[in-house]
Amino acid sequence: MSHYTQSSMSVDAQSWRSKHQGDSSQGEEPQVVLILVGLPGSGKTTFSEALVRYGLPDSSSSIPALGSEGKSFASSSQHSSLLQRRRQWIRASQDDAPGRRRKECELVVQRALQQGHNVVVDRCDFDPTQRAHFVNIAKTHRPPPRIWALVLPVSRQTLEARLATRKDHPSIQDFDTALRVLDDMSRQFDPPTPQRPEGFDRIFVLPELHQPRVWEDIAINRVLNDVSARGMTEIALPRLANGESHAGRGSHGGGWRGRGERAGDGPCRES
Repeated sequence: MSHYTQSSMSVDAQSWRSKHQGDSSQGEEPQVVLILVGLPGSGKTTFSEALVRYGLPDSSSSIPALGSEGKSFASSSQHSSLLQRRRQWIRASQDDAPGRRRKECELVVQRALQQGHNVVVDRCDFDPTQRAHFVNIAKTHRPPPRIWALVLPVSRQTLEARLATRKDHPSIQDFDTALRVLDDMSRQFDPPTPQRPEGFDRIFVLPELHQPRVWEDIAINRVLNDVSARGMTEIALPRLANGESHAGRGSHGGGWRGRGERAGDGPCRES
């Protein structure tokens, strides 16, 4: 089955909510860790920055949060409804971290969860090993948040066009470097699938055709609802005699590396 086939795995929204909805006695929705999966230029940062503005009366305003040493590299937004208080969304971006290291991004996720926020992880997260760092953080938090993956498949033509016009990227300084990074990551790109459990509650693929050029609140709300109600669920696989799951064999490890960079510390940010 294709990575991007999800209709056969969709679930009934009401059934899912009744099973997974957290305690809303305090009028607050359960926490969510949303891990974006996509190549450079796929629109992850555009989406995540719109998400942290989601629901603000003035969409141009933002609140800095969770920076280190006085420097903020995460944003938040908050909106109150009459029925249920929407949690703030915190954007964890490795490219915006002071040292551009994965550990800094992980710290943002940990702090945001401890403070009761939702988190969107704005990294390429192109293989199971890269995603596992953030899935594990979410699973150790109490009470456990929902863990969602949003895959953003975009054509090579669109990716190159976006990279050619992108300016002021914090870690990719020119088009030639952008193409080299894109080629390297394309070879390793391994999005989540229901057949290989990674710990996601929902996996949703948003085709390029359904990605607006400008993310407004109504489009953000539609995507969140789609992930919740129509996202694919992982299929638990039997374990081998040695305790290893079938999914563990042949899974990719490591991560993209530039010169002098450690796995997971390579440039990855969309404009």
